[in-house]
Amino acid sequence: MTTSSVQKQVSGNVRTVRPGDTLTIGDVGIRAVPAYNPAKPFHPKDAGNVGFIITMNGESIYHTGDTEFIEEMKALTADILLVPVGGKYTSDADNAAHIAGAVKPKLAIPMHWGTLNDVAGRDAAERFKKLAGVPVEILVQEA
Repeated sequence: MTTSSVQKQVSGNVRTVRPGDTLTIGDVGIRAVPAYNPAKPFHPKDAGNVGFIITMNGESIYHTGDTEFIEEMKALTADILLVPVGGKYTSDADNAAHIAGAVKPKLAIPMHWGTLNDVAGRDAAERFKKLAGVPVEILVQEA
């Protein structure tokens, strides 16, 4: 599942989705939710980008995608939150903490830090952990 703009970049049996679309594969439910940057020029709302809420075995994982805090997040819940903290193209640590406050997961995992020369490093993940108000696990990046 991906957006039509990404589908053009990959091959194989790929289903395109828009925010609000759902798919069930076996016992796994997948819901596409909006992902965009209201305060930055990257990932505009009208591009139709998505994040995903994946539900299985009674647990849900929310991969926010490339986004900042958006009002739609106030209506979303998940057990595990994967949220960007890199800052340039997505939310920074402070904005990600706002997302965690809206979603109220049992666990949050910061992502998109230290991956490019122009995004924040581990310090952003540590700042998010301090501000999130929910349990946070910072995963060690592997080469």
